[in-house]
Amino acid sequence: MDFSIIPALVYHEEFFSVEQQKELLTLICNNPAQAEEFIEEIHDYVANDLQKENYFNEFIIELLLSTKHSNSLIFIIFLHYIKPNKLQFIQLLEKFKCFDFFNNNFDDFDYNDDDILKIRSLFNFSKNSIQVPIIDYGMKRHIFDYFGVIPKIAATFNNTSRYFEFKFLFRHFNSFTQQEQFDVVLTLSELEYLDEIYFPIFYNLFTKQINDIIFSLFSNKQYHTHYTLGFASRCFLHQDQDSSINYYHLYHILLSYNNFSSILPFSIFEKINNNYEDKSISILYLFTIFENITSDYNFCKSAFFEKHPIYKHILPVFEEYETRLNIENF
Repeated sequence: MDFSIIPALVYHEEFFSVEQQKELLTLICNNPAQAEEFIEEIHDYVANDLQKENYFNEFIIELLLSTKHSNSLIFIIFLHYIKPNKLQFIQLLEKFKCFDFFNNNFDDFDYNDDDILKIRSLFNFSKNSIQVPIIDYGMKRHIFDYFGVIPKIAATFNNTSRYFEFKFLFRHFNSFTQQEQFDVVLTLSELEYLDEIYFPIFYNLFTKQINDIIFSLFSNKQYHTHYTLGFASRCFLHQDQDSSINYYHLYHILLSYNNFSSILPFSIFEKINNNYEDKSISILYLFTIFENITSDYNFCKSAFFEKHPIYKHILPVFEEYETRLNIENF
């Protein structure tokens, strides 16, 4: 038996016995990469014929739990057409980490404390966790009624209900662990549309926590991204009530870093310097200028103050920083 028979089965040009159907399903689950070449036909065959068979539900669940594979769209088809018991649901969710499967089944069961802890653990912020699509606020609250507030789900925002979602996140942020707060802030930093209305409120409510997180972000080079730099710039922009950058505070934060290399390459500074007038981007200039002294350093500094003479009053900050570096290097 091979996959070439599937189109004929879909169009009822061929018919399989129950044993032959089981053999085909086993072949598919054991060879998902090859089966994906016939994914549309397999979907139609399962939806129109196989799911109606009495054996189908338990047989497929057993196959899914026993297969050595887990990363294939083929399995998403099968997960859509089964109804597991609670134990099977948790086992399959842990193995395939499919949000649609979770969403289609989670409210069929009652959960004890161990069940809740297990399912919550599957919604961590790692790449191997359940990835959460943009869902509406009502669905979030429905999920939280069963499992409590799950930070990863709370950090997703729907375009039509951000007001409620931001208020909900604000209300629960302090109840998250330090690591959860870190992960939530890192997630928010990647939201390019982060509301100008709600972001200042968020920052002002949790200034200490967010500043501590910014320290962590810049102490680890893997987090030096366009998103985290932009997030940091918005945080400092909203430090004062008049939306001006608190340079004194920024300076002392930067002094605490041991290594400024790779925060921003000169090419990014040049692009910003040539194309942007908005004051909110100024913080990015500062990150560049405070980079370890290279052949570009003096040019960056002079270009910055030539373009923004209003900031010349902070020149002593750079002089003190240079003195400190020279002493350390000596």
